[in-house]
Amino acid sequence: FTRAVVVKPDYSEAYMNRALMWEAKKDYNAAVHDLNSYLTHVPKDPFGIYYRGRMKFLNLDQKGACQDFIEAASLGSEDAKEAAQEICFDDPESQDEIIEIIQEKEE
Repeated sequence: FTRAVVVKPDYSEAYMNRALMWEAKKDYNAAVHDLNSYLTHVPKDPFGIYYRGRMKFLNLDQKGACQDFIEAASLGSEDAKEAAQEICFDDPESQDEIIEIIQEKEE
């Protein structure tokens, strides 16, 4: 994947695939870095944003994870919505946003 990124830096899928590899190696910081690069090419991908949130959570960045879960949920990701409800509800800053997203999806 690194070779693909070097040869063709705008090949977004290479960043996503390499992030998956970093996750398998438990290098969550590197995964977040590659997901940031991926999202510069595909900025509104709900899965990419949700997945970056997962990596941030595994890297002990709960606030950053919640921000990504909320953003991905607002773009329609059910997985992100569930993650936000489970992980972020004790964060007062996130609580109102989560409730708003839940209410919008129920309408």
